[in-house]
Amino acid sequence: MRPITISARLRTPPRLPTVASVLLGLTLGLAPGLSPVGRASAAEPTPAQFAAMGSTRAPAYRLPAGCHWYRYSYHVSPPEPEWSLELFISDAAGVAQASDVVMSGADPTTGSKRFQLCASNTAAPGLFTIRGRLTYRHYATAPLVDQTRDYSGWIATSHFRVTKPGKRHPTAACVRARKKAQRLQTPKARRAAHRACRRH
Repeated sequence: MRPITISARLRTPPRLPTVASVLLGLTLGLAPGLSPVGRASAAEPTPAQFAAMGSTRAPAYRLPAGCHWYRYSYHVSPPEPEWSLELFISDAAGVAQASDVVMSGADPTTGSKRFQLCASNTAAPGLFTIRGRLTYRHYATAPLVDQTRDYSGWIATSHFRVTKPGKRHPTAACVRARKKAQRLQTPKARRAAHRACRRH
């Protein structure tokens, strides 16, 4: 067998990409002979990962007659700069009462929004629910293939209580203090009953 000399190596034509390598490169979004470039496509987050990306909060409210504005806060930490958050508020019976949308470029990742409640349209006071659906865009491109994707999921759910004015039932401490005041008939006992039964 004749050895391969340096001159023979120089005369050897360069290897052309095979059909298999070309097809594999096209599948991966690569030109033949090129290595991957750009950002890789990210895996879709799990529901638990989405829940950890945001939260909402609202204090307890009293809803008197008429329509009134109330406030709640939100916070999101999406892994990408382009995002939107759809917010839904429902009453204790699951009936939708308000909704809103915040998004990058117009709103901060932490802020507050207002919503309106009308006593005549709120038949089920009690524990209200705030749900938020976060969507963000992940850019991942390679030659010949655009792997940009939108991912959506629910952030952590929160609850707050809404009550309507009505007949107030005395607490057990109030009942005991009133009975004691009636039995003793002293100013001190009456003042103690007043403190136990007053509204906070």
